[in-house]
Amino acid sequence: MDIWYNYIIFSQGSVSTLLLFFSYEGMMTIEFLAKAKENLKIAEIAFTENCYNACANRSYYSMFQAAVAALESIRITPKTDIIEHGWLQATFARELIHRRKIYTGFENHLLQAQEIRNLADYSKMPVNERKASRILRWAREYVDAVRKELKDL
Repeated sequence: MDIWYNYIIFSQGSVSTLLLFFSYEGMMTIEFLAKAKENLKIAEIAFTENCYNACANRSYYSMFQAAVAALESIRITPKTDIIEHGWLQATFARELIHRRKIYTGFENHLLQAQEIRNLADYSKMPVNERKASRILRWAREYVDAVRKELKDL
């Protein structure tokens, strides 16, 4: 694992302070995988409490963050600081499903999960138990598959 160090020295009078920053390959991957696990946990609680809209929302974002972690693990990141949903879905499918054949069972799940999340967040119609159960199952599968592929970084 490569580790990079950067430092800044602040001086004021006779006192100097050294600030040391470090980063390492995989740092963002670990952070996004942790977020994915956290959102999955909240989605499971929401489902248990019959909060199907919240379950759909958190399930989608656990999948989204797991997909970010998977892409970052192979050094693919967006060109901007904001990760666009369309970019993530297209890049995940192209790079990890079609090209590298890693997550072959997840072809349309991220797009379909976003549609359910959009229903939960923006529609008058609530997400029903069946849809919440489906998106939660996909989220579990996504997070578990990425975790296994990354060997629990």
